Amino acid sequence: MSKVFRYIIVCVLLLCAQSSFAEDFFDVEGYNCRKHKGESSFSAQVDFPAVGPAACLIQARQWVCEVLGIDAPLRVDGAMFARLLQKAAEDYVDSVQGRRTVEIEWAFEDPTCVTFLATVRDRDSVEWTSQDCATFSKADGHRLTADDIFNCSEGQVKQLMWKYRDGLPMEVGKAADLYVGDVGFIDGWVVVIGPARNYTGAAYKIRYQEAEPYLKHYAADYYGN
Repeated sequence: MSKVFRYIIVCVLLLCAQSSFAEDFFDVEGYNCRKHKGESSFSAQVDFPAVGPAACLIQARQWVCEVLGIDAPLRVDGAMFARLLQKAAEDYVDSVQGRRTVEIEWAFEDPTCVTFLATVRDRDSVEWTSQDCATFSKADGHRLTADDIFNCSEGQVKQLMWKYRDGLPMEVGKAADLYVGDVGFIDGWVVVIGPARNYTGAAYKIRYQEAEPYLKHYAADYYGN
């Protein structure tokens, strides 16, 4: 075998290995959309999943579409998403007297999972905000639940939420009256969605060091061994 031929084979193997490694991690495409009609307006800034592990990619894309109220096929790609996003914006300004802003952010990733954050604000006579945090397993694509992340009672999770409610306007007077909604994690924080005044879902950000004794070791590189 000639040296040139051996060199070509090594280069091909290295390229294949790099391609396989890249597919284990996410990349996103940014989409911006603005529509205005009369008193109505729609604005969206979206990190749309472009590359990633297949099962996880499908679920993350579907979640993005659900946040935007888009009825999309299972295997929606970037080009289709761009068209559907424009239609969603047009439908909103044609049918709703109000203003909506949407932000969807690729927020965290390690070798086992990926997290996206969403904030939707609706304004008419008052402002309503809906926040969500979605962490997806790269192993099978499923969205992590509170049972996947926490190794404690629901009551203890509520106590952590209450401690880290920060400036959220409360409609309840004690931790026990909260509810534990969707969960996920970002760098340095565990996020739990719960109730707050003028929110249909508010993000409670619990500092990792405080939450650590109550967590399962789901994401090895994030939680440690």
